[in-house]
Amino acid sequence: MIADILLITDKEGTRAEIKCRGCGDIHLIPVDREAFQAWRDGKWAQDAFPEMTPAVREMFISGTCGKCFDAMLEGIDEDEEKE
Repeated sequence: MIADILLITDKEGTRAEIKCRGCGDIHLIPVDREAFQAWRDGKWAQDAFPEMTPAVREMFISGTCGKCFDAMLEGIDEDEEKE
């Protein structure tokens, strides 16, 4: 779990502000405060945020956006890993 997530609440609702550790882009992700707190308290991201895509949940887990996560895995062949 990454520690540097800013929670913003205003007239637009509550959003988590997460800076990607790869590219540095800032992502604003709509989030339910209770679900966010449950995740902070140890609930797995997929259980706390079931409505989010795996790529968006990855931002909470590793602080890595989908584009950077895909780039990290580029060239890795799953079949080769199993051997």
